[in-house]
Amino acid sequence: MRMWSMIRRRRLAGMRALCVVLAALAAAGATQASSPPPLPASLGGCWQGEGRSNGTTEAWTDGRIGRMLGVGQTLRGSASSFEFMQIATGANAALVFIAQPEGRPPVQFRAVTVEPARIVFANPDHDAPKSIEYRRSGDRLLVFLDARAADASPSFTFRQTGCDRLFAALPVSNSSSSK
Repeated sequence: MRMWSMIRRRRLAGMRALCVVLAALAAAGATQASSPPPLPASLGGCWQGEGRSNGTTEAWTDGRIGRMLGVGQTLRGSASSFEFMQIATGANAALVFIAQPEGRPPVQFRAVTVEPARIVFANPDHDAPKSIEYRRSGDRLLVFLDARAADASPSFTFRQTGCDRLFAALPVSNSSSSK
């Protein structure tokens, strides 16, 4: 009788250990399943508009802080506009694009497609745009706003450039001279 009691205790201890291991594996699997997709590193750097997009620039940080920060600027004659942007991990471990054009309140767009050289964000409740797509092609960055057709023309076309070119200070002329 004593021997059976000892065998039963060992089996129970073994079953408890197995349950602990299985619970740990299940928790690790749940953590991996809910981990966010990687930030779109292909956006990092500075971008100068080309063609119709001439006068438009965008600059993005590389995401080392767990989010990417961006700033966009358009200069055309005496008209200008700007936009603050960020890409971060939102609820449910999904990537979100947060736009603040002209410093207005932020608007969120949820990532619906995440690929190495392409990311699409959507917000069906927003007036316009309802979707924003970034597509990297070599040293070019194509941006599509509300593009539905596969062969749609990009809303903005950028070429990668050095950040020092975008943020270099313009020479200041000194109109007053000391006598």
